[in-house]
Amino acid sequence: MATRILVVDDEQIIRESLSFVLKKEGYQVEEAPNGVEALRKHEERPFDIIITDIEMPEMRGMDLLDRISQRTPQTFVLIITAFASIETAVEALRKGAFDYILKPIEFDDMLHRVKKLIEHRTLSSENSLLRQELNRTYDF
Repeated sequence: MATRILVVDDEQIIRESLSFVLKKEGYQVEEAPNGVEALRKHEERPFDIIITDIEMPEMRGMDLLDRISQRTPQTFVLIITAFASIETAVEALRKGAFDYILKPIEFDDMLHRVKKLIEHRTLSSENSLLRQELNRTYDF
């Protein structure tokens, strides 16, 4: 099953560009222009990865991160921003973001980070299954 990714940014060109690149790699991608729409889509059918801008109207990316982290902690969130600061990077990572990426986005770098996330998720799932199997097999 293809990895589901939601791209959230109020700039249409960014959303469309990221979506195009990710779809070309075989990912199932949807877009949202703001955090409110992203949250609605995620609640309907959760995504594996959410790539969101920090500064957007209606709901900031950090607020979206908070809600996603509380509701579905297994969803990875990548934060993108044009307004970089150490404070926002630390805050994003502290709130549960998996990574923090600066605009302008280098697509090769973005794809590498997405692949890294998927590998991490796969290894975590395999590890969990192996632990369950060990507990079941050697349960006293």
